[in-house]
Amino acid sequence: IQAKIDKFLHEKLPSSLHLVAIPTILIFTLIPILTVIVGPIGNYISIGIAKFVETISNWNSIITGAIVGGIWNILIMFGVHWAPNTTVIIPQISTTGSSPLIAYGATANFGMAGAAFAIFLRSRNKKLKNFSVTSITSVFLSGIVEPAIYGLGVPLKTPLIAGCLGAALGGAFMGAFNVVGYAFVFGGLTTIPAFAGPTLWAYCAGLAIAFFGGMILT
Repeated sequence: IQAKIDKFLHEKLPSSLHLVAIPTILIFTLIPILTVIVGPIGNYISIGIAKFVETISNWNSIITGAIVGGIWNILIMFGVHWAPNTTVIIPQISTTGSSPLIAYGATANFGMAGAAFAIFLRSRNKKLKNFSVTSITSVFLSGIVEPAIYGLGVPLKTPLIAGCLGAALGGAFMGAFNVVGYAFVFGGLTTIPAFAGPTLWAYCAGLAIAFFGGMILT
């Protein structure tokens, strides 16, 4: 919405007014929209998604792993992944000491990293190859997947779909072996110790499945 209004104002207003007038008009236009429309709608969507994730956590763990892994990048894309994080996963860890959902969500990162790696291997565009490496590094070192989603997945579309499918495969594998994590972390190579326990091997295997699944499908 802001982009559309900003473009309209740049076309209609003289350049001498751009620096002061456009930000002022945007603030007074967008705050009511955010407060009255976007905010409440986003809140209800977030609550609904949190309840959905909580409900499927009681299903067969393979199905749960596939669904959570498969949809997590989409939730991240719209910023609503924090609803299940704060109302389901963190309370689950604080009360039981572990959560399978935190493991399933990590596959989303590696699915997109695999998709980014495929782009690195196949693209002849130097800028795209460099950005792919940056995206992969972001996932591996910090568990941050947004660069891969917004920079590669959304513009190119196929990598996003492939990354989600790879994540679903990894999540289903983890679900089959009842993988759990013991701390709230973002899924990356540096946070693997948070999953140290009897199912650590299956967690690492699930990440590999998500990564190579996303890469091959891309």
